[in-house]
Amino acid sequence: MNFSGLVITLTADEPACKRLLSRLASDVRIDVGERQGPRLPITLEAPDLRAERTFWAEIYDHPAVVDVHVVYHHFGGDTEQDHREIRGPT
Repeated sequence: MNFSGLVITLTADEPACKRLLSRLASDVRIDVGERQGPRLPITLEAPDLRAERTFWAEIYDHPAVVDVHVVYHHFGGDTEQDHREIRGPT
């Protein structure tokens, strides 16, 4: 299981931010912290790197998101082969 501590920087578009907050609150993998201005701390629990990458793709496509910063990450259980499959050949 992988754990990430993230800070999402939000736009000034409040309706879009409310939709994002609702979406995040309904996702069992995510704990939403207290919003502080344009910044929203969250934690993400994902079974593997592939699930994390899917989340990142979804979140970056949301109109309320300006940027996402990783504050903490714990790799749990992923193997080197898992990393190679996701990164591709080097």
